[in-house]
Amino acid sequence: MDYNLITALLEKYWEGNTSLEEEQQLRAYFNGADVAPELLPYQPLFQFFKEEKQAELPADFESRLSKQLQVPVRPIRRVLYRRLASAAAILLLAFVGLWMMMPAESAKKETAGVDWSKYECANPEDCLEQVQTALLLVSGKLNKGTDAAAEGLAKIETATSVIK
Repeated sequence: MDYNLITALLEKYWEGNTSLEEEQQLRAYFNGADVAPELLPYQPLFQFFKEEKQAELPADFESRLSKQLQVPVRPIRRVLYRRLASAAAILLLAFVGLWMMMPAESAKKETAGVDWSKYECANPEDCLEQVQTALLLVSGKLNKGTDAAAEGLAKIETATSVIK
């Protein structure tokens, strides 16, 4: 065969663009006796394809494979059941131990309710002053939040104006 044709077919072969007929031509060339010295490194690849195509499995291959793949199921299940039973027993003992260590409900002290009478205002002016102070505090906090939100919005607007 022509050396230039074979090198061109090899280039197409490495790119994955050869047809079946072109690959057949390459196999025929490399399995032949007159391979160019520059192309000798590629010859074992095509000879490998030929040898593997002719290889056959032994007659008892399937039976040997099925014997090797058979896994005894019962011992695995027994081990799994024993481990699960042990884990369940340990968890049960841990919960019983924690339950025994917890104090009884009757031993807990009763918590007293809050006595709101000491927070009541004596006269309406004091109540008005306390409410105004609380509202002023809330207003100041809201204004700080509004200012922070406005600054964030201004930063977003400058960032989007740069993008546009």
